[in-house]
Amino acid sequence: GSMAIKRDISLMNASRLFTGPEVAGCRPVVVTFEEFKDREDILRKAPMLKGSNIHVTEDMSRRVRESRNELRKFMRDVKRGNPAATLALQYDKLYVDNKCFVWNDVQGKVTE
Repeated sequence: GSMAIKRDISLMNASRLFTGPEVAGCRPVVVTFEEFKDREDILRKAPMLKGSNIHVTEDMSRRVRESRNELRKFMRDVKRGNPAATLALQYDKLYVDNKCFVWNDVQGKVTE
C-alpha cells in the first residue's frame, strides 16, 4: 500500500507505545507532525493503505472515542429521517446542516 505522497513530511516526534492494547499484534507508534496539513493529508489518505499491514488512525482519548460512537448512531438516525441532510463528524462534534451537536455525558444523549 502506498499513499502517493510526493513530498517530504517533517515529524516533531515518533515513539512506540509500550502500554495499552496492541494493534494487529504490534505496539502502535504515535507520530507528531510539524505541519497540521501533513497530519490531515495522512489521515485523509489512510484508506489507501487498506489491505496492507499498516493502520493509520487519529489518536483520541477514550471520552472522545465514546462521544464519536454515540454521534455516529445519532448520524444514522438523522440520515434515515432526512437522507438529504449534510453531515460532518469532526473530532467530538457532529454538524447537521451547519447545526452543531455534541454527546452530553450527563444527560446521556446528543444535544445541540
